[in-house]
Amino acid sequence: ANYQLAIYYPPGWILYGLAWLGGVPWMAWGHTLLVVLHLGWAGLGMVKLAADLGVKPFGRVIAALAFALSGYLIARAGFFSMIWTAAWFPWVILYASQIGAPLSDRASKTGGISIRLVLSLAMMLLAGHAQLSWYILIFTGAWVLVGAGMQGGWRRAGPAVGLLILCGLLAGVLAGAQLAPTAEYLLQSQRSSAVDYQTALSYSFWPWRWVTLVAPDFFGNPGLGDYSGYASYWEDATYIGVLPFILAVAAIFRTLSGKGKGAQHRYKPLTLFLLGMSAVGILLAMGKFTPVFPFLYQHVPTFRLFNAPARFLIWFVFSLALLAGMGADGLKRPTGRALYWSRLATMGGLAVTVGALIAWLTMGEVGPTFIRATAMAGVWALGAGLLILFNPEPDERRVYWWQAGVVIWISLDLLVANWSITPATDAQFYAPESIARARADLEIPPGRYYLSPSADYDLKYRRFIRFSDYRPIEDVTHLLTAGIPNLNLLETRASANNFDPLVPERYAKWMEYLDRLPRAAALPWLQHMGVTSTLEIDLQTPLGIRVSPVEGSHRVQWYPCSRFAGDEETAWAMMVEKMESGSARRDELIVESPDLEKTTTDCRPTTPPRLELHDETMDSLQIEVETDLPGFVLIANTYYPGWTAWIDGQQTQLVRGDYLFMAVYVPEGIHTVSLMYRPLSHWIGLALSAAGLAGLLLVVYKRRKQLK
Repeated sequence: ANYQLAIYYPPGWILYGLAWLGGVPWMAWGHTLLVVLHLGWAGLGMVKLAADLGVKPFGRVIAALAFALSGYLIARAGFFSMIWTAAWFPWVILYASQIGAPLSDRASKTGGISIRLVLSLAMMLLAGHAQLSWYILIFTGAWVLVGAGMQGGWRRAGPAVGLLILCGLLAGVLAGAQLAPTAEYLLQSQRSSAVDYQTALSYSFWPWRWVTLVAPDFFGNPGLGDYSGYASYWEDATYIGVLPFILAVAAIFRTLSGKGKGAQHRYKPLTLFLLGMSAVGILLAMGKFTPVFPFLYQHVPTFRLFNAPARFLIWFVFSLALLAGMGADGLKRPTGRALYWSRLATMGGLAVTVGALIAWLTMGEVGPTFIRATAMAGVWALGAGLLILFNPEPDERRVYWWQAGVVIWISLDLLVANWSITPATDAQFYAPESIARARADLEIPPGRYYLSPSADYDLKYRRFIRFSDYRPIEDVTHLLTAGIPNLNLLETRASANNFDPLVPERYAKWMEYLDRLPRAAALPWLQHMGVTSTLEIDLQTPLGIRVSPVEGSHRVQWYPCSRFAGDEETAWAMMVEKMESGSARRDELIVESPDLEKTTTDCRPTTPPRLELHDETMDSLQIEVETDLPGFVLIANTYYPGWTAWIDGQQTQLVRGDYLFMAVYVPEGIHTVSLMYRPLSHWIGLALSAAGLAGLLLVVYKRRKQLK
């Protein structure tokens, strides 16, 4: 159900094969391989899309480089699901163009449902990043709507958009195996209604980062340890290279000035559309720095569901990359006034570089990142200017060598810009011996451990992972020792913490409340969660971590009495009262099931029952119960739809107990209580995917039959 895991994404299945062959280190290496393959897939998609729009081969390569190696993608190389999803952007646009009226009259057109569009949309939906998928879908809808309106009138726009929606629905059905459990999880999560305002706008495009369109490291680079800009480097990354940026601006200028001829005149509707979408993308990406996004957050659906408005920059980067390819089509050796301005700009690039070097030598108070970035921008601009000035005529034999030089120059530009922002970890970090050494360095007692969210934040973002500097300042294997979630999965250590972006809403509320409590007041809550030890920051210890035992914790508890809570808020208030009342109400279970409202249990003192937990796995467990009186067994696992309970092989009701956990009512006697996780949403999703696949195969069969 965790969408970003992309469990059903076919290219990701290579990871399971690698894990089987070489364990976790090979699986980690496989993630790097998938990043490279998806960047290549994104570039190939841009080549195909540009070709379909009539762009010449030279322009296609430039568009592919500008998008696939853009700062937007490379700076996010560690966000696997974002790379996987973004790689399908050009493919979705390519096949969306073919179902209706595209923005270029050179593009191919097909009628009816596009199998390739359905498959591309399904792959994008399975790739694991809902936010980027939604932004790409919006862009695609605008592409089809505007294209149909421009070429066939608004009467054609309705059927074209309708066909796109139909293809999207079929893709959603095809991806149902992933989407159905994810939808259930979203409804259970802390983001079921909205992301809070401050979180939603936390990563807004910083206006000063406009300068990084030509000088990406103007405010430093975390890969070099000197980033000093607002928020995170990667969220505002937009760099596509100096020469592609110049070509994109040239394409826009030729269209707006009316000087475009031939291909540029044919590109006018597409250029205007891309200019508009890039402008809208930038405006939305600025988030809290303009009144637009806050207004949309308050009044328009879906704007509350995601954080980081800066991710709208994908519209800007995609549009600019495509414009760069189109601009290359109109690139000619400058003459007249164009020659004058080209020479002037080229000398300006040289002057900027020389000036930056002089400033570096004479003005120590100027930030070194400003000088370095300005100098590099001057170098790339100088090279771009020289390439433009020495652009051969199309019929000259050396034109291919010149084009190769342009491609190499752009590649070097993007390689240098992106080299340091893709930090790597040695595969040895994931090796069994590293994990075993981490376990030996910090001995944590069996059972669950707890790391407070505030301590977790300090460890992650002040000790190990810094926004301003990616370089490690200590042995990276200490990350394993520190017990940071969710690295405990590598060590198979049980943790009460969860660093997933979505968690059950009640769990999130419980953990936030717990983090505010002093240790003495938090102890009963920790015991109730089955926590046997806590990890605390202690700078006096060699590893900076201290393990403190928590006595009296139980994963399984017995309650002879119960109280009924009519709703969630009442249950929470009763839970807080229970935990703060000392032992007065500790033997009473708070139950929210209306079916058990009138159930009475004997609250008289009794001999404690025998409770034994057996055969616990991720999705099942068994409890042996021997009791003289009926009561409730509470299992300190988060209540979640899909869990079912049996007593001696007979299914019984599983209820929510003490606000967060699972509980089963057990009669007197000796019984075996079994719990299993069998989510209905999973089977519904699989059925949808099977139906979608069958429908798709039927469409393919009918079309082939018609062709025969």
